[in-house]
Amino acid sequence: MQASLTKKITLICIALIISHIFPQKALAVSSIQQGDSLFAKKNYTQALAIYEDIMQKQQEVSSAMLLKMAFITESLGDYTRSLHYLNLYYQRHPSQQAAIKMNEIAMRNNLIGYDYSDWDFFLIFYQRYYLFVVLGLSLLSLWMLAGMIRKKIRGTFVAGRHGLALIFFLGAILAIFNLQFNNRKAIVSEDYSYLMNAPSAGARLVRVIRKGHRVNVQGEQDIWIRTEWAGKPAFIRKQNVWLIE
Repeated sequence: MQASLTKKITLICIALIISHIFPQKALAVSSIQQGDSLFAKKNYTQALAIYEDIMQKQQEVSSAMLLKMAFITESLGDYTRSLHYLNLYYQRHPSQQAAIKMNEIAMRNNLIGYDYSDWDFFLIFYQRYYLFVVLGLSLLSLWMLAGMIRKKIRGTFVAGRHGLALIFFLGAILAIFNLQFNNRKAIVSEDYSYLMNAPSAGARLVRVIRKGHRVNVQGEQDIWIRTEWAGKPAFIRKQNVWLIE
């Protein structure tokens, strides 16, 4: 009796979850199709409104949608939002073309912070795929360990190089988990944003900057983002930036 009741409750919970998820998915697909249709008809402002609504409410943004949003906002002269969407796209799909496009917009508007190096490219790939590397190394280590144990059980000789290789792979896994590369960035979203030399409104003013500049995020403290400007420590309010995550 109790088992039957538990089974019914479980089935009801599953049904509720499915009924909640699938209509949202269907609504998202419908909205995307509507936005794509408007984009194809060159009704760009209406398409942008739908895309931004999807981004804000449903958090389901495809790479193709980000490129369309970047194109529309650039066409409208809103270079800051265009750079924001291109940055989000680049986080998903690091490419030379996207980096060049961002650099072109930045140069055209006298913005700093958009220089890319091979190291930046590596960091993006590392952040996106390091878990897959760890998984691959872990499976390889387990396979090697199982083989060594099997040979030991059978009384077969186990070469020392196998043990060294296993130690190497385990060390690589440990090193990857402990590597801390900070590549967080933020785009200044408000004109006349104040950079202070400390996280306080009463601190000394470093510089007043306009929107569009991109800065490195070195940390957060209350309502402040810690960064640097011209090689010196600086702080900017969180409400004045868009974090690229």
